[in-house]
Amino acid sequence: MKIKEKTMEELELFEVASKDLFDTMQGFKDNLSVQFPLLDSDNWQYDKGSIKVCKADESGFKKRCRVGISYNLKVSLLNEDAEQIWLLFKDWFNTSRLGQVERNPNNEDLGRYVFSASSPLGDQVDCSIYLPNEWNIPQISFSGYLIARYRACDLDKLKENKMEVFRDEKD
Repeated sequence: MKIKEKTMEELELFEVASKDLFDTMQGFKDNLSVQFPLLDSDNWQYDKGSIKVCKADESGFKKRCRVGISYNLKVSLLNEDAEQIWLLFKDWFNTSRLGQVERNPNNEDLGRYVFSASSPLGDQVDCSIYLPNEWNIPQISFSGYLIARYRACDLDKLKENKMEVFRDEKD
């Protein structure tokens, strides 16, 4: 299931970008559940995260960001599973707006796999896989965050204010 493409202008809005990130993460989780029957479980834990409000800018409007969006499932996977999930992660996110995909191999010898996908603006989704061993609780998790953006209503007001200033300067 691929998500409808959003324009860059639409993604400047907090509500649109937030929904797009939710949909992208949910779509990837659903795709994994189809590919790996072991992950097709009702035991996924979901956290919609929280919204943080930034300090007002010079025009009096406040940007918002969303942090702590996550899916988590306690499940025992194998090295081969982690490699397959990496390929699916790379394919899924390379075709999304989070197209800067990386793999951090530093702790793979400890059974910890970490993949990340980010956008040029700074939004990001991480996938962590912990394989069973004496140091890890076996699990797979996705976490995401959205950088600060204006809400649609604030952006409309901001544009109105700029138009009024422009009209006043012409007169």
